[in-house]
Formats: sequence, structure tokens, C-alpha cells
Amino acid sequence: MTIELSNSKKTYLGITPDRRKRWALDCSIGAIRFRENGGERQDIDPSIEAVDSDGFSIKFTQVPYLGRIADDSRRRIYPDRTNLDCWIQFDKPFPDMPAPTRSDRWFYWDFPNALMGVRFDNASIKFGFQLKNSNAPTSITIPFTTQGITREGRLLYCDGKVIAELRKPVATDANEEERECGISFEAGEVTISLDTAELAFPIDIDPTLDLQVGANADDAHEDGDGDVYDTGEYIYHLANTTSNLYWGGHRWTSGSLPNQGDTIDVAYIQLYIYDASYDDIKSHVHFEKAASPTQINSGEDTYDITGRTRTTASVGWIKHGCGVGWEQSPSLVAPLQEVIDNYSPTAIFAVFRPYTDEYEALRSRAYNSYPTLAAKLHIEWTEPAEDHRRGSFLKMF
Repeated sequence: MTIELSNSKKTYLGITPDRRKRWALDCSIGAIRFRENGGERQDIDPSIEAVDSDGFSIKFTQVPYLGRIADDSRRRIYPDRTNLDCWIQFDKPFPDMPAPTRSDRWFYWDFPNALMGVRFDNASIKFGFQLKNSNAPTSITIPFTTQGITREGRLLYCDGKVIAELRKPVATDANEEERECGISFEAGEVTISLDTAELAFPIDIDPTLDLQVGANADDAHEDGDGDVYDTGEYIYHLANTTSNLYWGGHRWTSGSLPNQGDTIDVAYIQLYIYDASYDDIKSHVHFEKAASPTQINSGEDTYDITGRTRTTASVGWIKHGCGVGWEQSPSLVAPLQEVIDNYSPTAIFAVFRPYTDEYEALRSRAYNSYPTLAAKLHIEWTEPAEDHRRGSFLKMF
């Protein structure tokens, strides 16, 4: 049988080789430690919230941590997460800001005319702003302080090493019209401004691209006989040691996808797990290497998922016991960058190629029966010509 750790620090899971039966044993396994970049071993701190003497109330699950938010809305960022003596802190842009509201990895402040947020990912910080209506401010000044950081132009240095770059944000209005923001730094303040003339509200500043499968023919699975199904309640991802494999396919479209020459900074897929009995995924995730991936041709012997040209690069998505709900993939930057290095795509198609070394089965919600729970794709990227970045005005290396 197989032994593995669950999400609980005090639970072992035992799983039979055919993955049909499971058992749980509660016990204490003691401290878990890790080592980064060959350094000293450190304790893993899995807490999301922790109060310290400096007034900060939120610490994200990163050791050493990447960023913290205080209960008075101060945000401290550690561009080099191995050096906690090096940081940049953004203070309150408005005098009476409350503590932020949390939604998963986002922490945000919702004002009558504008929305302001910050998101902590495993290796990046994302700032976001939305101007809801014409009464929203067209500029915002955020005081900041630093420790151990020097700045030369847009580059931030710590111990002589470039650790971050300050970039001009881009704004996108309700009609997908893009406009560059102004940004200036002086006397411990950063000011972001936008000319909103002829733009349609709401306006997103530093937007990400969040796509969702939008049609029945945009997600399906293919069985070992080449038959493709797009009309069920779920998309089947089945790894196996036999020819009984199920490949999943998901397609997204948008009027504002990255173009050839852009640099992909963040990319991942989210699947909504259909059933806790089928919640183990073991797939190589590729993208179709094409300029215009087409919708899926379903039916017998179409082979319209396995027959697509896949990127050479892929990422292994392996996880046992996902549970029902949204599940996020590992970073898919490498395979998506391969597409963008060759094309300015009009659609993006993910191909899930199952492993063949053991049985693993996952079912995710399909557009056919659950449009709001169909697969999602998140992308952030840099546009080199205009120096735009769909991510944040602070880009860390």
C-alpha cells in the first residue's frame, strides 16, 4: 500500500495500489523542516494569519514570507524572500482605510467609487485597482518606505542585485480599450494617474486575464478509442497503466490574448472537481501549438484531442485527494510561453495528457451542465514594446 501526507499535519493517508480504498490515521509526526537554495534547514510555518509586534496581522503561507498586510492596511513586500531585512512598504493612500477583506489570495478594499486590492501568490505580488464610475479618483498617491533597497530608475537593488522592477501600469475599460497610466516616484511617494476621457467605466488598472470555457464545444474528453464526448456533466481525466486513458481538453477565447513577443509572467488553470470519489489528477498539461485552436469535434473516432499538435513543454499536474471545489494547477508559464513565442493566438487550448504509470482518476465540471463551474485560465504577461504588464507595477525577479 501507499503512504502519503494529507493537508493535515497530523494525518496519514493509506491508499491501496488500485486507489479504491483509503484509510486515515491521526498521529503526530513532529516538526517538518525544509532547506532552500542549499541553506540551513528551517521550520515550515503553514499559518495564514499571525500577529507580530510590528502590528502586522496577516502573514501568507510562504517561509520566508513574501509579503504581509497590517490591520491598518499597510502592505510590506519582501522582493528577496530569503532576506527579511530587505523590504518595501506601501502605506495608506487614504487616512481612514479599514482592514482589508479577504477572498482566497486576494485582500481588497471596496470603496463606493473604486476598488483596490493586493494578491499574494507563491512567487509574486499583484496589485489591482478598479475605477467603478466617473466619481472615482483619476490618480492615487501611495506613501512608501524601504529598508535595504536602493533604486536606480525603475530598478530596485538589494546588496547589488536587481530584485524588482517598477513598471507603468495599463488600464482596460469596459470596451477592452487599453490606455497607459502615468506613474511617478518622488519624496517617498508613488503616484499612479490615468486620463479617463472617452473611456467606459468600469476601468481596471493592472488587470489580469481570467478566462472561462464559454461553449459546449470548448471542453471535452477523449477515451482510448478516440471517441470524444462534450455533452456530459464532467470532463474525465484518467491516468492508467492500460490503453484505457482519458485525455481532457479545454479551450478559451478572448479579444485580448497575449501576442507573439510578449513574456508570460503567470499562467495557471483552475478546475472545479466534480466528485470526491474521482479527485486524483495525474496529467501532463500541454497547450495546443497553433495560432487558432478550433472548437472540439466530438463523436466516434475523431481523435480531436490526442490529434492536436502539442507544445514540447509540459507541466506535470499531480495531486491526490483534491476534494470537491476549485483546484489550481501548477504554474503553466513554460508551455504557454512556447505558444506565444510562435503565435499571437486567437484562442488557447489546453491538452491534458494522462500519465501511464498508475491509475488516477479526476472528473471536473463541464460547461454542458455547469457553465459557471467550467475550467478557468488565468494569465498575466509583459508587453515589451509599450512596457505594459498585466500583473503589477512592481515586478519581482
